[in-house]
Amino acid sequence: MLKVTLFLAALLAAALASEAPQDQFIVHEWGTYTSMQGSDGVGQPGLHHGEEPMPEFVHSRADGFKGNYATQRRGLKGILPPGNLYVANHPECGWCKSVDFDPTAGSETEVTQKLETPVLYFYSPRELDVTVDVAFPQGVVTEVYPNMVDYSPAFRHLESLSNGTAKWKVHVLPRKDRLPVPPVPKDHIWTHSRQVTANQVTFGGEVEELIFYRGVGRFQAELQVTSTSRQMTIKNTLAESVSAVFVLESDGEKGYIRALGALPGRQSISTPIKGSTLGDELIDMELFVTRCTVLLEAALLEAGLYPLEAHAMVGTWTRSYFRTPGVRVLYVSPQKWANRLLPTTVSPKPDDFVRVLVGRVEVMLSDVEHVVAQQLRELPADAEYNAVKEYLNIKVDVPSMLRFGDAKLRRAAQIAKLSNAMMVNIEKYILLELNE
Repeated sequence: MLKVTLFLAALLAAALASEAPQDQFIVHEWGTYTSMQGSDGVGQPGLHHGEEPMPEFVHSRADGFKGNYATQRRGLKGILPPGNLYVANHPECGWCKSVDFDPTAGSETEVTQKLETPVLYFYSPRELDVTVDVAFPQGVVTEVYPNMVDYSPAFRHLESLSNGTAKWKVHVLPRKDRLPVPPVPKDHIWTHSRQVTANQVTFGGEVEELIFYRGVGRFQAELQVTSTSRQMTIKNTLAESVSAVFVLESDGEKGYIRALGALPGRQSISTPIKGSTLGDELIDMELFVTRCTVLLEAALLEAGLYPLEAHAMVGTWTRSYFRTPGVRVLYVSPQKWANRLLPTTVSPKPDDFVRVLVGRVEVMLSDVEHVVAQQLRELPADAEYNAVKEYLNIKVDVPSMLRFGDAKLRRAAQIAKLSNAMMVNIEKYILLELNE
């Protein structure tokens, strides 16, 4: 433990000495994108649900990026059972705060990937005006700060999750100039992303240490994760090598991480598991988090981030990556993947543009999905909705699946091969109960 603590101290001490050159225009980006795969390695729909609340100053598609979460007094769409999906101002629709379309499974706008917290940092020896154009061929941008000057598809004219764009025109302040930024609570995840030495940016009276954006997409992850009762196999489906792959398990109180190393293109790596768990002896949560932090920050540094940026990214996602119960795979994507996923142009052209995205695959192991499937089969065929709801909440314990309850319940239902009548009740439950 002492060695780990000393490593972290040394890492932070070195940060100021290894940041951006003072005479170059440098842009760095980090972010993550998330999917949920069952034992067959197929990404499931239902990934539009949120996990970490955004600050009230963030703008979203829900009102066409006109206001922000603090000023939304909508006209937003809400949810009702199948056949009549939307009603204005539904009081319990969390995801309605960020989107202006129907993201539920089976539609052209179903969500299989959540693009989370890409942030752009600017390092410049002088102030300048910068234009940033981001394309998202397989998705759309849903939340931003500062605000944009243009985006597509247009508000309430989205027919498929494709051909998204976002355009910013920001003023990059001199490195030493510091203006007040919107306040957030000290324990909010947003605070971590600000702990860097980048230039501040401004647009329309908005000030921040970065450009933030977020989105949803409809595509399969580059890494396919399959499982049996005894083995998990991770396959790299593309040609480029992945520099670092990690498998993690957390029960909320303890955890374990396996560093599997690099994964060459078109290759697979297998690791043993024991039924519904990895099979490792879980260690104390704080030691687990420290180990994860050391390993992931080292991988991010190797990929090109500055030490403070790597620390900011891991700090942002510590609760979600490490403390949230579940089994997951994390991998550091090569920059070519980031360029394909999110083609981006910065003008004037920077002397260097480093992009580091971490892919996250939430895994529903084979034994777990079959247990849930069997529980679904035991539902009486003629059960009314209220009985189904109570059963799913208590017996299946869907609420413990958190933001992935939608995707995991759908995967188990696929295996269970439920009747059409029961699937109507399952869909109704997802729409009415799993709406964060």
